[in-house]
Amino acid sequence: MGLALLDVADVVRRYPVVIEYFSHASEETFFEDLAKLPGGQETCDSIWNYLGNYGMRCPGKIDITIISPWMN
Repeated sequence: MGLALLDVADVVRRYPVVIEYFSHASEETFFEDLAKLPGGQETCDSIWNYLGNYGMRCPGKIDITIISPWMN
């Protein structure tokens, strides 16, 4: 599950505008607004794929928008 979430993070990190959107996203229109951004549809697809496989479970508080020190 954790490795699959890193796949989502790999997609998100390619698009700075998506990372910026996450800081002020609307709960009501999250996916609709995200899909309008460059890389947004790819990000949506990646998130939905993750949720389809694992649901709302998550191994802890993980910030997918930054590279962890151990990833360098």
